[in-house]
Amino acid sequence: MQVVHVECEGTDALIRDWAKEIEQPARAAGLPVPALVVLHSPYRFVIQPILDHVLAVERAHQDRMVVVVIPELVERRWYHYFLHNQRGELLAALVLVKGDRRIVIINVPWYLNA
Repeated sequence: MQVVHVECEGTDALIRDWAKEIEQPARAAGLPVPALVVLHSPYRFVIQPILDHVLAVERAHQDRMVVVVIPELVERRWYHYFLHNQRGELLAALVLVKGDRRIVIINVPWYLNA
């Protein structure tokens, strides 16, 4: 199990807090600790580094299914949907087009305002 993080300039909060926020609670619950994979990307490109990584994992593990979990922003008002970029949908489409049938995509709703 891997957690993929695309690092742009000055975004090291996840890396800094990984042990405290992810590793320790997972170990305390008796769950496996996911590996943190940091992909460096200039100019805030997010889609291509993730796509390249997913396809590389798929090629490296010919005997396994690859599951990609993509958070999907859910807004309170329907018209707010047009204000946000659609990176998750673009990533899902590219993975489906360029990947094999062994890649499964799971969209998870992500609510900012509870």
